[in-house]
Amino acid sequence: MDSILPAQKLQDEINAVKRHLQALTKQQLQLANEHNSPLESRPRRVNCPQISLAEPPAPLTTESNTTSTEPIKITKSLKPPLSFSIAVHPVQRSVSSKKLLCESDSSAPPVEAQH
Repeated sequence: MDSILPAQKLQDEINAVKRHLQALTKQQLQLANEHNSPLESRPRRVNCPQISLAEPPAPLTTESNTTSTEPIKITKSLKPPLSFSIAVHPVQRSVSSKKLLCESDSSAPPVEAQH
């Protein structure tokens, strides 16, 4: 078990530590100008092989219904899995588009069941 130092001895130890720390703060870090990090600590360069890339695909062209200014709206249902396509005007109300969907396809759900 360590013994407690007497007051005078403790003060001498504190003063010695202070002098040592003051001496350390006055020293400056000196590195040579040609300091280089070792090769094993440097980041590795990634090899990028020259791979030719495929040409981008040609833009899609739609030939059907090109004279119509009304966009086609696709409505999908998850349960049961169904998909319906109808031509609607952008400012057309959803109620009228639901009615149009019921009229255009017999398998479409009734207007009340559509959300």
